[in-house]
Order: sequence, then structure tokens, then C-alpha cells
Amino acid sequence: MVCCLSGRILRSDTTITSAAPENAQQPSTDQIICYVTTASYIRIVTQFRKSCSDTCTTQTLSESSGNRRCFTSKSMKLTASAESAIRCSRETTFQYLTDAATYSHIMLPLFPLAGIRSSSLIDADVPATGVRRRVVLTDGTEIVETIDEYSPPRIHRYSWGNGLKVPLSLLVSHAAAVWKFTKTNEGTFVRWSYDFTLTSPLIWPLGLPVFMRFQTWMRQSLERARTQLESN
Repeated sequence: MVCCLSGRILRSDTTITSAAPENAQQPSTDQIICYVTTASYIRIVTQFRKSCSDTCTTQTLSESSGNRRCFTSKSMKLTASAESAIRCSRETTFQYLTDAATYSHIMLPLFPLAGIRSSSLIDADVPATGVRRRVVLTDGTEIVETIDEYSPPRIHRYSWGNGLKVPLSLLVSHAAAVWKFTKTNEGTFVRWSYDFTLTSPLIWPLGLPVFMRFQTWMRQSLERARTQLESN
């Protein structure tokens, strides 16, 4: 195993130590040196695999963000979500947020994530369960989504499994999303969540910053929708 931090490469046979030899040159304060043995790495991976079980265990990453992670020995998932209280009827809110023409106006780019350039139905003129939807992103990516459930004005589920570009293509093998609309005295409470199946159970430490960014993208998109709906 090789560990490389701050431009220094350490061999796999380097042992963990709390102090350098007396005759060794002391590193400067702006350098970070990592000493890791192959055995240590194996222990880390083993402990991680033991923490996985056949039954998925959900843990809160951030209560304020609503972002959760889900570990399982068969797959690895991360969930991102956004929610908003909108002063608009549930029927109007549902129709607006499930209209393919809406997405290019509210789901804009947020570096390094692309936005939606266009969205259109493939198999029908109106959305329905089983209908496919072609989504073209601002980076040229084309994704075909499948509407898994369309139950006005309560639930809209959809999923996709290929077509992504870097960085998400390195992290995600499949995604399933759901919009839930709850009627309130003031209008509608909307919750939008995404479940991502990762390409590898070991990828989540690297992918977590991207998914946190994706969750911010979701929030901003939903906020634009709220502004648009409440201004009409």
C-alpha cells in the first residue's frame, strides 16, 4: 500500500510511529505525513466490512441537512433530501413539479454538478407510471428516467441507472428519487429525496462531499420552485 499526502510517498512497509528518529529531519509544520502499514489498512477494511450487515442500518449524518447514509453488505447507498413548505395548493404544486418542462427553469448548474437543459417524455404526452423521460444535462449528458409511480397529487417516483459523466459516474450506479406532497393549512409540504447506489461500498468517504453538494443543488432547485409557485 502507498500513502501519498503533501507530495510525499510512503512505502507500504512503513510502520506507524509517534516520533521520528533523533537523526531524522523534522518535517515542516505545513507538511502532513502519514505512516500506514499494509496490516493497518487491512484492519481498517475488515472493521468496515464487519460494520456492514445484511439488514440496512440508517444513521443520521447531519440532522440539520437531513442527509443519511445506509450501509449494507450487498450494496452501499447514500440518501440526499430537500424539503420546503410552499404556499400553494397541493394540486398546483404537484402539477408544476412533475411537469417535464419545469426542470430546466429550476434545476440549474452548481459546480461541479450540471443542471438540466431539457426534459421531455418519450412514451406519452402526459406523465404516468411506466412512462420514460429523456433528460439532457448542461454538460451534454443524456439520462433516460423511468417514472415508477405517478399518483397525483401525492407521490411521484422515478429512477435511472446510466448516462452520467464525471464526477457522479465514478460514484453512482443507480439512483431512485421520490417527490412527496402533503397538504397543509398553508398550502403544501414538499419532500424530495434521492437514494443513490454507489459503485463500490468503499467509495462513500470520497463521494460524500459530492453528495453533500448534490443535496445543496436539490435545496436550491426546490427553493426556485417555491419562489415561482408563490409568485403566481
